[in-house]
Order: sequence, then structure tokens, then C-alpha cells
Amino acid sequence: MSRPNSIIQFERFYLAAIGVDVVNTALSWSEREERALLTPQMFGNATLPLTTALGFGIAVLLWFFVARNGSMIAKWVVTIFVALALAWTLYAIPTGHYSMGLSGLLGLFSTVLQAYAVAMLFRPDARPWFGAKAGVVA
Repeated sequence: MSRPNSIIQFERFYLAAIGVDVVNTALSWSEREERALLTPQMFGNATLPLTTALGFGIAVLLWFFVARNGSMIAKWVVTIFVALALAWTLYAIPTGHYSMGLSGLLGLFSTVLQAYAVAMLFRPDARPWFGAKAGVVA
């Protein structure tokens, strides 16, 4: 089965969001290191690189299982993660808990890209990709 347009759009926007996150992480690495050093870490100085690699690894695995394998479980995991990110952003901005510098703007841009990507997963042409039969909502 060829991939529907909605899945191709999901892939483009989701990978773009990961790319923005990589740039954001690189630009704010020293700030993240300073914050990490304020509290004792389980893996010492390796904690930040390990958790960063783990986070990006999970994001790439989810992309693979959604965009290349049509996994319904991965679709819902991505949807839940993005919904939580949107909820946090909608809470954090008005309460002043959101960084409004370059890092915050890049994070907001990434969240918007992810939200659009997830919306593509629920378009009618994406249903067969996840194994839905005609007339069944997936």
C-alpha cells in the first residue's frame, strides 16, 4: 500500500518538529547543563546527554512506527504526547512558566508543527494506513 498524502504530511511536519527541537537543544545546551548541575543526578554528568538522546530516540521511533509501519498504538502515543505538550504550553504561557526567549519561541514553533502533524493522522485518507475498514473511525 502506498502511503496516503496525510501520512506524508505527518512525516514532514513531525520530522521538521524534531529538527527544530535538535536546533533548540543545541542552542540552549549550556543553559540546560547549568540547570542540571543544580541538583544531583543519577548518572552524574552523563544524565543530560543520556536523557536528551533517549528523548530524541523515542521521537524517531514513534515517527518510524507511525509513518512507515502504520502502527495504531504509536499513533495514539504520539497523539497523547502532543496533547500533553499543548496542554502544558497553554498552561505555561499565561502563568509565566514558559520561557519567552528564543528557546521558548522555538519550542512553541515545534509544538505547533507537532500539532499539525498529529491532525494529519486523523484525516479520512489516513484511516486505511492504520488498518481501518471503510466506514470505521480510526
